[in-house]
Amino acid sequence: IRRNALEAQMAEARQAMGAALLEDQALSEDVSIHTQAIHSAMGELQVETLSHILAMRAVLTEEQRASFDARLADAFNAGD
Repeated sequence: IRRNALEAQMAEARQAMGAALLEDQALSEDVSIHTQAIHSAMGELQVETLSHILAMRAVLTEEQRASFDARLADAFNAGD
């Protein structure tokens, strides 16, 4: 599954970033490259997640969509 691949990419980049930070003891070019790799994979995972949400919503009835949308709103506002 694409999600597993992206999570594996993030884990690998996180480990590489940590190793580079310990080695360089600075925000070096290597640390920045691995940090960007983490952010890139995170962004791709977010897009995949949103695409999945929209695909699920597309097959729901109108009544189910209303409930689904309310739960989505709650989930997106959970930090407020």
